[in-house]
Amino acid sequence: MSRYRTAVVVLCCLLAPCFAMAQRTTGGIRGTVTDDSGGVLPGATVVISSDALIGGSRTLVTNDVGVFRLPSTSVGTYTVEVSMGGFDTVRVEQVDVRLNATATVNVTLKIATLAETVTVLGESPVLDVTQSSSSTSYKNEMLADVPTKRNMYDMMHVAPGMSQTGGDSTGDRVAAFGSNQQSNSWNIDGVETSGPETGSSWWNVNPDNIEEIEVLGVGAPAEYGNHLGAVLNVVTKKGGNSFHGGGSLFWQSNSLTGTNVVVDDWGFNRDKFWNATGQLGGPLWKDKIWFFASGEATRDSSTEPGIDPALAVTTIPNDSFDIKVTSQLGASNELTGFFHWSEFTYLDAPVSYATTSSLGSEFGTNPAWGASLVSTLSTNFLLELRYAGWWSDDFNLSQTGSLDEPFIDYTPPDGGPTTYSGGLWYPWDYVTWRQQFSGKATLYTEEFL
Repeated sequence: MSRYRTAVVVLCCLLAPCFAMAQRTTGGIRGTVTDDSGGVLPGATVVISSDALIGGSRTLVTNDVGVFRLPSTSVGTYTVEVSMGGFDTVRVEQVDVRLNATATVNVTLKIATLAETVTVLGESPVLDVTQSSSSTSYKNEMLADVPTKRNMYDMMHVAPGMSQTGGDSTGDRVAAFGSNQQSNSWNIDGVETSGPETGSSWWNVNPDNIEEIEVLGVGAPAEYGNHLGAVLNVVTKKGGNSFHGGGSLFWQSNSLTGTNVVVDDWGFNRDKFWNATGQLGGPLWKDKIWFFASGEATRDSSTEPGIDPALAVTTIPNDSFDIKVTSQLGASNELTGFFHWSEFTYLDAPVSYATTSSLGSEFGTNPAWGASLVSTLSTNFLLELRYAGWWSDDFNLSQTGSLDEPFIDYTPPDGGPTTYSGGLWYPWDYVTWRQQFSGKATLYTEEFL
């Protein structure tokens, strides 16, 4: 083993006790350049470019076995151009880089007869040979086209091996690959957001912010610890070298809502529903600092079958705000910082057998923050450092503010279901948080053994 490799191994051993492994929020590109006879071509120039690549294009040179590698880069669509003296230039377009996956771009250069550039279209491989895990991913184009309930969970539910466990109102409760719902690891932009008691995610992302969703199963990389079920990854968008923005408004009225259950002449009643989002991204300093900011607001109110529509709960507000800043420090360092803020409310639906004072109003706030540094020290050595944290207060109190003793009548005089009155049966004041510092050192080698 060379002195260089020895130094890297020693460094990794020293880093290991200091911090946990870093979850990846990027993908990679790797390829081999050969000639017509199949011989490898060391010294070929490879230029990799993409709108997703901050700091402009990357120029690489193939090593002594004809291999080039961009080990950590943002998910997106790339162009790879390979050139070498005496050979035609080859440009491979539409190379799809996905989360936690390596796009393989093998190129064959032909001896030049005329000075020309050959352009080919890249194809996403059916199987990523660099990983052994069971993986399902959805890019933002699919997320925008597939009808959902405006949350990040719906696409995860249809991934192979997944089963929703918490009912329609709790999309973040899933059982994966035969494990229970507490066995999953939820990650957003590399931040572990899992609730250890419930197995749910404490952070719900604005659906218009999502760049890619990934569900990892058996064989997930070693950096994803503390799970026996699935790793559920969400990576959000970042800015670019030009300004782009957008907005959406989703609205639904009772006349657009069907019901197939009617109790006591009353069916489901949609009193109000709308969801509005806005996004803006662009450069603060072209090729140096990008930003992406967004906001989301939701209002919802309804009654279930058998309930007088006049008893529709107070409109439920849920709002969030996000900002992400990405910067290029020199030629090999990318620094990203983000801040998230959300306020949430969930109200127990009115029912005929419970007074309003005995119904709960769950509400709280959920800020999150973090920063990450990805340093490409060489084409073979990558260092990732990340700090993040989140905090949440979660209250469940009577909808009327009642502090009365709760009363449950299991045998009401007129028969019928159990009735609830007085104050809330199960109030709580719950605060939880997580602080994380993680690091990962990666050495790529073509001939490790």
